[in-house]
Amino acid sequence: MLKNKHTVQMISLIVFFVAITIFVAQFFQEFWTEIITVATALFGVISILYQLQKDHKIKKAEFIYSLINTFNSNPHIIDIYTKLKLNRDMPYVLAQMKED
Repeated sequence: MLKNKHTVQMISLIVFFVAITIFVAQFFQEFWTEIITVATALFGVISILYQLQKDHKIKKAEFIYSLINTFNSNPHIIDIYTKLKLNRDMPYVLAQMKED
């Protein structure tokens, strides 16, 4: 069962374009067949770009997940983070230069 609404829409559009292409190729002139073929090719390119975008987002999420796991498994980073967290509410006073 498909859970993603976008996937269902994409598959429906592909089936629709294939059906239209077959119908036009059977019953209409060559001019319309070429137009539908070009439109189908453009749709294919758009589909590939869409898939590449989704793959990029998945790779980015995997990288962030891996990075978080790396930071959480390093005891030195956990120690530094704990020290920074303890002192985050302290006011910071910048030293002023003395004039001679």
